[in-house]
Parts: sequence; structure tokens; C-alpha cells
Amino acid sequence: MPHTTGQISDKMEQEKNQFKLENFYKDRPIQDYISLGYLYLLCIGLIKDTIQFMILDLSYLQFATVTDILLSPIEYATQNWKMPIAFILFIGFTIYLVKRDKKANTNALISFVVFMVLSFYLGTGIGAGFGQRHKINKEELQTNYEITFSNDAPQKVRVVRITSQYIFYVTPENRAIQVAPIASNIKTIRKLPKEDD
Repeated sequence: MPHTTGQISDKMEQEKNQFKLENFYKDRPIQDYISLGYLYLLCIGLIKDTIQFMILDLSYLQFATVTDILLSPIEYATQNWKMPIAFILFIGFTIYLVKRDKKANTNALISFVVFMVLSFYLGTGIGAGFGQRHKINKEELQTNYEITFSNDAPQKVRVVRITSQYIFYVTPENRAIQVAPIASNIKTIRKLPKEDD
């Protein structure tokens, strides 16, 4: 029996609805949201670190391990006590918007969240890169750590970044960023009091 125009239109509408973003997120378990969210944070965290290191004329992927990349979003979000609070407030505000208006456009809401998180990570990454470069190029370098190497006396340095295997730093005598492996090379890394920074 041939399909009528109305039946064809209904079928096309059903197929169209299958590809709507809100249907993709509809009735999914919480584990899926967590996995997708973490995967997204992983991607933009990697982009953020790559851009930040490029500003400092370094290659992040050359020194990063898989562990560094996997933990980067969590490490960055918990570096400062303000970060988790900002994320919680942002997520709470988003949930409030959804509950307040049940007819809210899911596509627009998801796009808004994705854009805001992307802007936050990239903006702070670029800002941190230029901020570090400015501090390194200042006439009087402010040291923030004391490193004791395996064969050397303690040395006050300005640490740019510490990963699971490497430490990136500059000294008052040498403003070029130096990269040193931590294992079998460094005895202690001590953070200096705030007034020395």
C-alpha cells in the first residue's frame, strides 16, 4: 500500500528528530554525561596547555606524559580554591535555568555551556602564558621555589610548571626556561614563603 503524503512527512519528521541534540542527551545515564564531559575537558585542557607553552616557546607534548594529559583538567580546576567554586556555581546556575523553564531550548543551553567552558579554559591558559612571560622578563625576577639538585647546593628559582617527570624554571642569572627531569636529579623542591614571591 503506497504511503500518503502525511505518512511520508511524519516519517521524515521522526528521522529528523532522531538527530536532534536533545534526543542524544535524553534518558542517558549519569555515567555518559560524566564521560562526555571529561572527554571534552581533556581536549580543551590539552589545547590550553599547548597554547600556554607555545607562548613560552616550549612544546608541551614533547614533555607531557599520558598521566599529565589525563590529570590536566582536574589539576587545573583544583589549582586555586576559586576554580571549584566557580565551576559549582556555573553548573548550579545551568541546572536552575533548566528547572525554571522546562521548555528551554536544550540545544542552545548545551551550546552555551560548551562555549563558556571553552572560553574559560582558553582564556585563562592564554592569560597564564602571557603572565608567566611577563614575570620572567621583569627586571627583578621574583623566585618562588628552592630546588636542591642531587649534586648541587640549594638554588632559588622561579618555577613555571611542574609535571609528573619535569620541572620548568628560570633563574635570576638565566631567563631562558630550563627543563630538568625530577627523577634521580632533584632531591627536594621547597616552596618559598609568600613574601619572597
